[in-house]
Amino acid sequence: MSDLMIWRNEMESSLVSTMKNVSVLSVGFEALTKQVQEIRADIDKRIYLSAVRLNLVKRAVKCRTAAICAEKHFVYKNAYRHIIQALYGQLNEKYNVTQYRELPDIFYKEIIEYIESWNLPEAIERRIA
Repeated sequence: MSDLMIWRNEMESSLVSTMKNVSVLSVGFEALTKQVQEIRADIDKRIYLSAVRLNLVKRAVKCRTAAICAEKHFVYKNAYRHIIQALYGQLNEKYNVTQYRELPDIFYKEIIEYIESWNLPEAIERRIA
């Protein structure tokens, strides 16, 4: 074999080895990227609503409660406790928190939309009526 053929075989072998290493690195990089994304998602869920946004959530709950009372012709003073308790209970359950102060900030817009579209469960409605 000539020197040129030996050199060519060594280069091909080196190139194949490098390609294998790049493939392994690529798989490792993808796994690392996935872990970073999972960590970020976990951190985002641990950042709670600010005091300003908590007040806006409370205001939205009160507005929705007043709207439900008007729609159902309930006396606000008699019904608001039941409605607010049910709404907060379902909201906390939806976001897997024990109290509304733990609601994740990342879901703020979704939380407000949920409150604004929330409907009173029939069991609570029967209790109030």
